[in-house]
Amino acid sequence: SRSADNHFTGKTRRMQANLFNALLIQTAIPIFFSYLPLGIILIFPVVTGIPLGAFGNVLFSITAISPCVDAFFVLFFIGRFRLAVIRLFRLPFDHHVSST
Repeated sequence: SRSADNHFTGKTRRMQANLFNALLIQTAIPIFFSYLPLGIILIFPVVTGIPLGAFGNVLFSITAISPCVDAFFVLFFIGRFRLAVIRLFRLPFDHHVSST
């Protein structure tokens, strides 16, 4: 079979592992910062009869975080993107760090 003939280099495997980790984080961020707070806002008062008040406002504000931080995780997990950001902003980091 063709899939048995696929032999990836270590560099390719590391890149795929990094992309997979970034995908997991990109999936978790909306769950914790969007879906979960909105679920609490919608379900908690209906089930308990207790209004959330200021806490509901905080939860609703948290839902705006998800789109803002999503891209940062991709930049962090992908080595070449991370190095590009370091070079772009001339950050004081060692430029000889190996990238994946």
